[in-house]
Amino acid sequence: MAQLVHADDTTFDHEVLQVTVPVVVDFWAQWCGPCRMVAPELEALAVEHGDAIKVVKVDVDAAPAIARRYAISGIPTIARFRDGQPAGFSVGAKLRQMIEAAGNGTRISVVDPRDLMKEPAFASLASQAAEQLTAALAALGSTVSESVS
Repeated sequence: MAQLVHADDTTFDHEVLQVTVPVVVDFWAQWCGPCRMVAPELEALAVEHGDAIKVVKVDVDAAPAIARRYAISGIPTIARFRDGQPAGFSVGAKLRQMIEAAGNGTRISVVDPRDLMKEPAFASLASQAAEQLTAALAALGSTVSESVS
């Protein structure tokens, strides 16, 4: 059976530090777009690995003490815990295969952005960001032109 649970400042120790299986912790926030892209990857990871691991989601806005304890300054942050101790942290949206590889002790330091763009969720987000940036630059350009005239 899949183990995906939510933890907060009061339940984190019980859900993460006091378990016997490896734990993958997703530090996230509801307003974070990349966090929402990672969520299905983690859900699939939990289902695929069943009782062999536990996946815990921690909303950093709802659990600020835990976020401070582990110095979470960027989200999403995926953390691995073994025997109640942190075993690694990775900041940024990752594909499930990357999360699994990191959980197996493989260090992943470089990702080719062209590979990420093949993933529909990443491609969609990148396209939206490009559109927003283009609109912002166009607005800035017209503002600068008006102030120079």
